[in-house]
Amino acid sequence: MTLLGWICMITSLSFVWALAGTCYYLMLHDPEPPIEEVHHLHSA
Repeated sequence: MTLLGWICMITSLSFVWALAGTCYYLMLHDPEPPIEEVHHLHSA
């Protein structure tokens, strides 16, 4: 693989890992929704 191929591969993998890490961080560190919001979600 050429140098440009390595650069593209590392860049794309870094982007995917950053997106996945951001999503996991936001999902795990968000506060719990209030009871009223949960009730409205279940009634939909």
